Amino acid sequence: MTRARPLKALLWLGLTPVVLYGIYLIAANALLASAWGRAQFDHAPRLTVEWQHAWTVVPGRVEVTQLRLSGSAAERDVTLAAERATLNLALVPLLHREIRVHVLEAERVRHASLDAYRLAGKGTLRLAGVHWHAGEIGADSIALALEDGIIRHGDRVLAQAVALNAELRLAPLILAEHPGGEATRFLSGTLALAGRSDAYDVFSPYLAALDWLAIDGSGDLTGNIAIERGEVLPGSRLRLNSPRLSVRLDERHWLEGGSRYRIEGSGAIEAEVAQRARLTLELDQVVMSEAMTDTASQRPVIGGDGFRLTLETPVLRLDAPPDTLQRAELQWRNVEAQDVASFDHYLPAPVPLTLLGGSARLEGNLTYADQRLTGGLDLTGDAISVRLGEQPLRGRLDLHLPIVELDIGEDSVDVSGTRLHLEAAASSEEAPLSALLELPVARFRSPLNWRKLDDGAQADAESELATRVEVEWRDARFPDVAVLDGYLPSSSPLRLHGGRASSDGRLLFAGERAQGRVTLSGDAIEGRLLQEAFNGELDLTLELRDLHPASQRLDLSGSRLTVKASTNSAEPVQTQLVARQARLQGGRDWPGSDTPARPLSGTLRLDGLLDRLDFINAFLPAEHGVTIQGGGRLSTDLRFADGDIVAGSELRLHSDRLATRFLHYEAFGDGSLILTTTDPGAELHLSMPRFGLRRQADAGALIEGRLLEIRSQARHLDMSQGLSELNTRIEIPYLVAPDLAAFNDYLPPGSTLELLAGQARLALQLQLEGMRAQGRLELHAPEARLAVHKQTLDGTLHLDTRLTDGHLDTLDFDISGSRLSLDGVRLTDAAGNLSRGWWARLTLPEGRLRWETPLTLDARLELAMRDSGLLVNLLVDAARERRWLRKRLTLGEVQGEARVILGDNSVRLENLDVRGGDRLELLANLALRDSRLVGRAFARYGPLRLGIGIDDGGRRWQLRNARAWYASGRPASELVLPESETWFDSLRLETD
Repeated sequence: MTRARPLKALLWLGLTPVVLYGIYLIAANALLASAWGRAQFDHAPRLTVEWQHAWTVVPGRVEVTQLRLSGSAAERDVTLAAERATLNLALVPLLHREIRVHVLEAERVRHASLDAYRLAGKGTLRLAGVHWHAGEIGADSIALALEDGIIRHGDRVLAQAVALNAELRLAPLILAEHPGGEATRFLSGTLALAGRSDAYDVFSPYLAALDWLAIDGSGDLTGNIAIERGEVLPGSRLRLNSPRLSVRLDERHWLEGGSRYRIEGSGAIEAEVAQRARLTLELDQVVMSEAMTDTASQRPVIGGDGFRLTLETPVLRLDAPPDTLQRAELQWRNVEAQDVASFDHYLPAPVPLTLLGGSARLEGNLTYADQRLTGGLDLTGDAISVRLGEQPLRGRLDLHLPIVELDIGEDSVDVSGTRLHLEAAASSEEAPLSALLELPVARFRSPLNWRKLDDGAQADAESELATRVEVEWRDARFPDVAVLDGYLPSSSPLRLHGGRASSDGRLLFAGERAQGRVTLSGDAIEGRLLQEAFNGELDLTLELRDLHPASQRLDLSGSRLTVKASTNSAEPVQTQLVARQARLQGGRDWPGSDTPARPLSGTLRLDGLLDRLDFINAFLPAEHGVTIQGGGRLSTDLRFADGDIVAGSELRLHSDRLATRFLHYEAFGDGSLILTTTDPGAELHLSMPRFGLRRQADAGALIEGRLLEIRSQARHLDMSQGLSELNTRIEIPYLVAPDLAAFNDYLPPGSTLELLAGQARLALQLQLEGMRAQGRLELHAPEARLAVHKQTLDGTLHLDTRLTDGHLDTLDFDISGSRLSLDGVRLTDAAGNLSRGWWARLTLPEGRLRWETPLTLDARLELAMRDSGLLVNLLVDAARERRWLRKRLTLGEVQGEARVILGDNSVRLENLDVRGGDRLELLANLALRDSRLVGRAFARYGPLRLGIGIDDGGRRWQLRNARAWYASGRPASELVLPESETWFDSLRLETD
């Protein structure tokens, strides 16, 4: 009996596990098969689990078919569908509402999802070391193998025909504390995939921070990715090959007024991780178009062989796109720009070039790193339309634009080494403009309104920045220099109208200042210099010592100009000007200055040699008729303030071939001119120590003179209008006329008054005030010879003409008080009779004279003569009387008066009344033209009364009532004279 008890105990000990195992099989399988059991999975973590069949044989190991899992855990939506699954889990933790899965193997997985990401296909899933408790989850291993799968995000297909192998692990995390993609920070492992995908769906989420870039296109996707706690590790690679990829670039992000472009071509996009994460897009056979809302209106801009875009970020994470762009590279390879005008706004400000149109070859690369852009562009075209300055041109262009540095954050640009080679012509020109422009050093504030790429904020335009630009060009050829005329100030003495020229230059811009040198030379230049048109050689050297547009300061000291050319008069001219000091401020609208133009101020000191001094006439008003001509040395010391010339400024001219014009005369000789500004107005002083004088219309011999002085005082001086309200004094104290005959033009032609010979000395003084004039003219001829109607007078002639109340517009003067005297005269009549020691005194108490050729005179004459022989010979000879009558009427010491009228080529003596005591009385009204004398005379000698009628040389006697007969005649001013007879009319032709 005692032996049976141990055996029985041993039997019970062996049967207990069997019974327990049986109870487990019955209870567990009944639970898996019951609806109540399935419902227990819906409580926490709120999952719904369905299966078709489920059983367990080994405790903790469950096998199910047609597994479907759906629901949420810690705000995460999950689903899983598999045809068969095997689960090994710990049973005891379940009592504490804790899940520990040793292994979960799912076969023929049809789909799985996490939030919006869904995976469908055929594959296997193996989970190991899964732990879930109180919202915390972790997994030692997650292995997924998928074939012919589809990956979706929402309704969007990310990839299809995917072959995926993933070996992952999930570090423990509380899902509720890491919403969204933050849970991927606890994910590590590797993924290998291949399939077809859309580039936008795969890569755009990681370009979200770069709102200026988007990628489109679909193709074959391959990748090998290694992950450590959500960070993509070096060696990872994801590549998409596509026959049609596109890139959308929006330059408005960093450039105000920029455009949106779309670049299309075949190629690949690849993301790889080394020390940095790099995204590379490379396209072949590309076309870039300006993006429009209407795709049909897209305008092609660039087309060619290739385009490459590379982006680098410091780290790539699964939970968020990169927020920092460390480096970006853009490269164009052998492409053609359809319209170069699209690139005009990229040109730096110092290049005076505007791209208007035409196609060109383009090679270029740009690199962006640390808010800085580097690289370069090469643009070459044979039919490019450009605008150089203000001149439109068309031709060949070769532009090399290296971008040493473009600091977007600091708004600065360094394009040192820029080279522009241009060969182009205007539409009206055949010869092309050839220019090589270089910028050896070019650092300056960007002329573009750049934005910072990180936050889109504009750079502070007021921040201080050291700007340095060096512009250099060599042998630049201009087919038409008129294109440069627009850059000259409106007050410049030089204007360029046409011609070809070459130029060298170097300009240095530092900060807001500029300096340098520019040369321009040509041998067939048309233009105007100092108001004189020229055509010939021009050589200009412009020394730019300082230019400060903000303060409107300009220093051109040391500049030189040489012109060798012909003028409108076909006379060659040579002009040389040197700016000893040229420091100016204001005076014009200055580029680069937002402030209005300030009034001109500064100093201008010029030295030079000029063949044409006509420019000074711009300062002289026409009212006094004073003009300057000739050439000589120029010296100026001009000071300006508030737009006016400061008192004490001076302009000096000295010439050994000076010419001046005043009234109707011109003087030639050596002399000087000084223009000095006063307060107010200015003073002009012209001095000629020796000169020759003649009438302007007369090309005859000059009258020699000494010391011609013209002094003009102007009450007002305006730089644009010159001198005004002048008071001019003209003095010629000594003037010698070698032959009095030179003055015959002032006498009525054919009046039988003629100056035959004799040297005369003259002195002239004129005072001109506005349009009024007065003065004095003296003439002294000690050996004068003159003729009065067939009578010759030899003796001393003295004329004192007093000019008052003159009008410069008509040269009409009041000559009251003027005197004429003849002394020591030998008077010879037509018969040869000689009278010695004859004299005469003529005084004009009143009268007016018009100073022209011939003179016009209307005056009252008072006369005194030694005897009446001159007048008697005039009357008697005309009447052809006998000698006895002349002797009776010729008496000594006669006096008289008359009205003298010179004009209409005639001489008229009206109401001549000459008396010789009580014995002689001569009255006459005579008119003389072309040696023809007409009129009436009355002579009384003692008891003799005689009237004489004269008509073209004929005579008629009147003895009866002679005085009454004379008084009934017409005055001389009303006498009708025969018309002047020309030399042709005087011909007598006899014909058969």
